[in-house]
Amino acid sequence: SGTFAMRITVFDSLGNSGTGGVSVLIGARPQPTVSISATTTNPTAGVDITFTASVTPAAGSGTNIVDVSIDYNDGTTTDLGATTGTLALHHTYSPAAVSTAGTTFTVALTATDSNGGVGKGTTTIFVQPAPALSVTINSSANFGTLTTSESFTATVSGLGNAIVQTYVWDFGDGQSATTTANQTTHSYPHGAIAYTVTVTVYTSDSRHTSNTTSVTP
Repeated sequence: SGTFAMRITVFDSLGNSGTGGVSVLIGARPQPTVSISATTTNPTAGVDITFTASVTPAAGSGTNIVDVSIDYNDGTTTDLGATTGTLALHHTYSPAAVSTAGTTFTVALTATDSNGGVGKGTTTIFVQPAPALSVTINSSANFGTLTTSESFTATVSGLGNAIVQTYVWDFGDGQSATTTANQTTHSYPHGAIAYTVTVTVYTSDSRHTSNTTSVTP
């Protein structure tokens, strides 16, 4: 945009010339109106974050939005195509992308219209580190005549949006089992021997952790 001086020079067949000019004020090219904000205050890594975005073509420009993209500032960019209106966008920051003190991310939404106009909206969020993944084991005994059936329940915390894919149990007597449920049972012979039971959980976001408990059947 700005003021531009236009000049025209005319020559006739006798070699005479005349010059005229005019100043033209050119306004800035209309840009799409774009905004974005996070609906979650101080989100935590590993948990889904919702962003509310708005994309509107420049008023009175006669243009159309041809492409919208969002950059989450963690190496993830998503192309949303030719979309307008109010958008609900979701993103989960990996615990690996967030420092132990938390990390600030500047999220940018960019819209391009059919006249080459570009509108951009940004929002800044502070993502807190995810709670440490942990597991505890509770047990209960059902005493039989010759054996004791021990029931074990694993309780996992710090998952965020992840899920536990497998539980690997080591019963301490040379036997083990892998389950997709957080509960299992195992039989031990009666005696004064204490067995150390270990469970290791593996999550959908490639984390794992273990814990133990002791039983005396």
